[in-house]
Amino acid sequence: MKVLLLGATGSIGKQTLKVIEKQKHQLIGVSFFNNQLDGNKIIKKFKPKYYWSNKIKNVSSITELIKKSNADIVVNAISGFAGIEPTINAIKNKNDIALANKESLVAAGHLIQKLLKTNKVNIYPVDSEHSAIYLAQKNKKINKIYLTASGGAVYNKDLKNVKYEQLVKHPKWNMGEKITFESSLLINKAFEIIEAYWLFNTSKIIPLYHPQAIVHSMVECTDSTIYAIMSNPSMILPIQLALNKYQHLNNNLVKPLDFKNLTISFNYIDQNKYLPIKWAFSAIKKNKTTYGALMVVLSELIWKQVKNKKIMVKDVYHIFNKYLSNKKYIYSYNSYSDLTLLKKNIEKDFN
Repeated sequence: MKVLLLGATGSIGKQTLKVIEKQKHQLIGVSFFNNQLDGNKIIKKFKPKYYWSNKIKNVSSITELIKKSNADIVVNAISGFAGIEPTINAIKNKNDIALANKESLVAAGHLIQKLLKTNKVNIYPVDSEHSAIYLAQKNKKINKIYLTASGGAVYNKDLKNVKYEQLVKHPKWNMGEKITFESSLLINKAFEIIEAYWLFNTSKIIPLYHPQAIVHSMVECTDSTIYAIMSNPSMILPIQLALNKYQHLNNNLVKPLDFKNLTISFNYIDQNKYLPIKWAFSAIKKNKTTYGALMVVLSELIWKQVKNKKIMVKDVYHIFNKYLSNKKYIYSYNSYSDLTLLKKNIEKDFN
């Protein structure tokens, strides 16, 4: 399998490289932004034919990288809004995609769905929750999805007393700083709800608090059976599945579950307390508008401000609400250019 890996030096990118090496795939192309030390090590070790970063490159852009690589699958592990355009370009290039950049579907879901149908390619989710749903619904028709949330580091705590440093220390998952911040405030779970809507064509999604992070999601099928996918918390499994287009392979990279003294619990999430969940369902109802894109852009801006101590954790939801309730930012869009214009306008107003 010829693999093009976008965002190679991030958390998902590094774990993808482990799977590529273990399963003897060919890394045909690679991109990273400014982590030259790790990027150079990857190029030296894997010897990809094509590579792009902001300093060293043998192609002019990520767009050219996608075209020249002629990959069997493109792994999009770029974080945030910046990953949307590569997803669109890979689809236009008729590449199947292993998608870790959930913002692509949150912000541009209806554009991407049209492109998938036109170009007849597939998206394979790189996400423990969506991998579980994908596997569970393979031979069954979905009635309802239960999307589990570990809750992050501060679930049920008063945000007035929470500091940024607490938000970015996840008790179960080893992730990048931004996504850990989003996870602790359930912003990331909101994104996953929207992503599930586009991937599986249903709005019957019930988020559940599941602190053990053992059951990654459950699918209730139309025959009333419920399928749950369980494993120790690890991104290696969804990466491996997506990279191999959901064909099961032997795996010894992740420790199997030990059922001795294993406890699992679930509870419903209070949407009036955890507002991102409520916003996610609003985004689904307004699915051809900029609502989801606005959430993505705001999350990036607010994260940077909280990290730099310019916004307090307790004010995050209020600031989101301020923009999400402003009708001037919510309108129908028809192109990626519309979304980039929205981003510029929000950044201008925000600063």
